[in-house]
Amino acid sequence: MWPIYIKLTHSVFLKKKIHKMIPAKFLSKIGVHKLEIEGVKVKASHVTDNTSVIDHRIKQLRASLNKKRPVVGIDVKVTVEQKQQSQTSNDLLIICGGNCCLVIKLANLKDFPSSIINLLADKKICFVGFGMYSKFEKLCNVAEVGQLAARVLKKPNLSKWGLEELDKEVRKTVTDKEVRKTVTESKADVATSLPGTGAGAASCPNWKAMVFSDEEMKYAIHDAYTCCVIGDKLLGMLNA
Repeated sequence: MWPIYIKLTHSVFLKKKIHKMIPAKFLSKIGVHKLEIEGVKVKASHVTDNTSVIDHRIKQLRASLNKKRPVVGIDVKVTVEQKQQSQTSNDLLIICGGNCCLVIKLANLKDFPSSIINLLADKKICFVGFGMYSKFEKLCNVAEVGQLAARVLKKPNLSKWGLEELDKEVRKTVTDKEVRKTVTESKADVATSLPGTGAGAASCPNWKAMVFSDEEMKYAIHDAYTCCVIGDKLLGMLNA
């Protein structure tokens, strides 16, 4: 009798998701990655399904935005199902702003958190992404970073460039402008550096995984973070 009872109890226990047993105040400290990207400290959080934790992280991200030109980078990680190559699933929504990045596991959410809906509906924020039309059509208010670069720099071909090429072009333009300035700006005013780890520098993580290493997290946030930094630099040119 007892062995059967223990076996059944253990089986039920294993079916429960361990993160649902952890109090929110502890859960909020799990999945936090304190990264350094080219000397810039970035706080990236991996949230699986806890709405209260997402709300808290969104609040932190909002607080870290540049008040003069709030820019948020958006990305969606898509997995192609092995059985049906034409069938895809959106596994991760990645939001980067200021020195904060939020990696949200979409598949585990019963309802889309209102904090994310309100953030994405904020017309004071410029949302930028790369290749978003093919990833997540519902995010219609996200500007393609290539098109933004083309309009600001008045170079039409930039809309067709890849993210790494756009990064180099914008950096070069910003550097040229800074060289021509007669007033030396303080280091605190210099735009945030881009990630030193390119999207192809490491093997692609399993987007369905519940836990990421620091290097996998850098890989995950790369595109959204890069879009955010490029967008910030481009809008900064308009105010120069």
